[in-house]
Amino acid sequence: MDASPEPIRSARLTLEPLRVDHAEAMAGVLGDPELYRYIGGIPPSVDALAARYRRQINGPRTDQMRWFNWIMVNHETGNTPVGFVQATLERGTDRYWSAHLAWVVGINYQGHRFASEASAAVMAWLSEHGIVRFDAHIGKENVASIRTAAALGMVWNGGLDSDGEQVWVRSAP
Repeated sequence: MDASPEPIRSARLTLEPLRVDHAEAMAGVLGDPELYRYIGGIPPSVDALAARYRRQINGPRTDQMRWFNWIMVNHETGNTPVGFVQATLERGTDRYWSAHLAWVVGINYQGHRFASEASAAVMAWLSEHGIVRFDAHIGKENVASIRTAAALGMVWNGGLDSDGEQVWVRSAP
């Protein structure tokens, strides 16, 4: 896939392609330790987040993988960042690209279906660029993300990844 992340607009959100200068605002969004209950880790500092964003923007060094990252910004409330959505694209042996989706919404913004709205918009954009397979790896205790995956039309394939997370899948029509 040769496209680069573009801004994507949905009903309430603008998905902004990741920039290093998002780090300061996102450190606040990602700053609650409760957010890491299911995904592991600790709240990042602004500097750590800026370094992570630089790596993500540079992307992997392979022709078989692409990284796409967006910051979810609520344009109904004055462009407040509420989380992020990312897609790791991998080219399979059949030469088709698959997208591994992940989303995180800050604790103060959960329960408003931002993850579903943003991920659906990303899936639609990726589908327009030829992506036909999607998956998400979700901890079995993470009920909110399981609901998000189901809302996106994904189903648990019965499998677990190497971290013990459920693999939820969907193929585009």
